[in-house]
This record gives sequence, C-alpha cells and structure tokens, in this order.
Amino acid sequence: MKQSMLTSIKYFLSFLKSEWSFYDYPIHVKKQNSKTPELGRFRSIKWVAKISNWPQLFGGGETKEEALNMLKGRFEEYRQKNKVLPRPGVKVPIVFASATAISKHKLIARHFFKYVLNRDFDKGFISDKSSIWDFPEVNEQTYKRIQQVYGIDVSDITSGNFVEIFERLGKIPES
Repeated sequence: MKQSMLTSIKYFLSFLKSEWSFYDYPIHVKKQNSKTPELGRFRSIKWVAKISNWPQLFGGGETKEEALNMLKGRFEEYRQKNKVLPRPGVKVPIVFASATAISKHKLIARHFFKYVLNRDFDKGFISDKSSIWDFPEVNEQTYKRIQQVYGIDVSDITSGNFVEIFERLGKIPES
C-alpha cells in the first residue's frame, strides 16, 4: 500500500516539472529473503532497488546503498541513451532486445542448444544479447564441451554471447 501511494504521489508531482531526475521516481529498496543456492555464475543478492512500474530498471547489491547506486547508474545510462524519460509513476512497457542476428543462426542455435546445453532452443526467448551465462548450469567446462562438439575453441568469447559464438562456429558439424 505504501508503495502504490508513493507511486501516485510521484506521478502527480511530476506534472510540476518538465524534466525529471532519479529522485523524482518512486524508488523501492527491499532486502531479499532468498535462500536460493548459488548456481554457476549466479549469485544471490541481498538487496534489490527498483523504480515502481519500470520493471527492466533495477539494481542489486550486498548492501542497500550498493543496490541503490547500481539502480542510479542504470538510470543515468538509460537517460544518456534515450531522449525522453518516462513520466515518474507510469507503467513502462517491457521492451525485449532484438533477435534479428540470432534468427540468422537458427539451425546452429538448435543444434547448439541440443548438444551443448541439453535444452530445446524453441522453448524460450533468446535475443541478440543473450549469453551462455544466462543459464545456471553453464560453467567453464561448457567451453570444453563446445570444442568437443564443434572442434572450435570459443573460450576467448568470455561474454558467452550466442551470436558471437554462432558466428565463430559457422555451421553444424557433420555427424
């Protein structure tokens, strides 16, 4: 209830200005109660900071201050990349990253997901920004598995970006 009231107040106050700063937005900081075990590169975070009604903009950290600072940094990055900020308090639609480049590699992507990740490529959304590190079971051994399946070393692609990996692999190996 407090959060929805704060969101409404920030929304009404936004009409008194033509430009908004980070602190004009309804910010919510919460301590996580997660007992989730750490998986691969995934680490539990103790604190999460977010702007109400703007789900893709959030920050996390070991402390409340770290979470808030990460959120503020991401807000400033957004401000620099976009000409217009959404009005404080309004619902900001989720915009998915492009999948144009990944769609050019669908055959190898299906093969890769089946033989490297043991998953079905068509049962999820993979964007041009997606990475092998988005999957909790992935670890440093995954690069060895890729080399076993394709005979190509991609371990220098430390970002794990699928598009970069698929461009390097080029084609499905002959069985």
